[in-house]
Amino acid sequence: MLANTNLLVDYRFGFNGQEKDNEIKGIGNSLSYKFRMQDVRLGRFFAVDPLTKKYPWYTPYQVAGNTPIKYVELEGLEPANNPKDATKQDGRNPTGVINTIYKESGGEDNYKNNFSRYSKGTYSSSTSITGSGISNKEGYTSDSKTGAEKGNLWVNSNGALLAEDMKSFDSRDFSNFLLGNMINGQGPENIIYPVNGTVSNYMKGAGIVGDAMNSWYALNKGRDNLVGGIAEFSGDNYMPGAFMSKGMFHPESFVGSATVMITPINSTQVMVQVFNVTSLTSGDLLKDWPGNNPSTSVVRDPNAPKSSNRYGNMSQTYQFTMPINSGRLK
Repeated sequence: MLANTNLLVDYRFGFNGQEKDNEIKGIGNSLSYKFRMQDVRLGRFFAVDPLTKKYPWYTPYQVAGNTPIKYVELEGLEPANNPKDATKQDGRNPTGVINTIYKESGGEDNYKNNFSRYSKGTYSSSTSITGSGISNKEGYTSDSKTGAEKGNLWVNSNGALLAEDMKSFDSRDFSNFLLGNMINGQGPENIIYPVNGTVSNYMKGAGIVGDAMNSWYALNKGRDNLVGGIAEFSGDNYMPGAFMSKGMFHPESFVGSATVMITPINSTQVMVQVFNVTSLTSGDLLKDWPGNNPSTSVVRDPNAPKSSNRYGNMSQTYQFTMPINSGRLK
């Protein structure tokens, strides 16, 4: 028995972290889920989920995707499995690697100088990046087929910064900008870089681009009409080499895996688009060890407090043209 029965009144929150509304049905009998209320005695909502039309396979009165122990209800939005503490997962500290590289790039002091410079461009809320990823679900996109659900590697698919080309570009400052956005949960979630621009061209010689082009040549070998393709490619085997030869701040050194889309422009050129999700999982150096699962990454929630979006996923799209070696198509 509680020594102080006033705790029932004083403690404001109930199941699933939702706030009590004691004025409606008595102390502890009603929970406010922002867009609808729940009677905890019946285990039912007073109203249907605002997004019920999007999810006809759910009862209109479900909570947290019918998995209230695993997920937290996001006030009528989709269920999320973001970690409560991103820095402590499975006894590992995936943020340690990210923080170390960030510090080497100049840390917060340098980030303040780089933010406005590398954020230049036009933000378009109508731009969708759904076609850039290889995995999609309602409102979200990922560059991974196998890791999207396992590691929570999603980004919101609508809205992107159409970045300006940067003639004056420093890879250390660029890395500092991306890492600062990720750590602080701010800045553009999705960035699309100009075709054949300074940033995009840094990825032309990437190992995953070579693998993607090899696959494209194999797909089109002997064809009269060239076709495009999209697939996920792993950069894990190339990252150590890029780190050593190109430097720790080279864009390729950050790409563990990515979706590469190749589209023929004409008989002599193709358009290559590399879509990469920068995530907390990328900093988990033990994720590929036998028996280890990847750390759970953080999906940004624009309706959540800024602190909830720390170490949040971001995406970058690099675009450039490449010549076609007609001899490889015969």
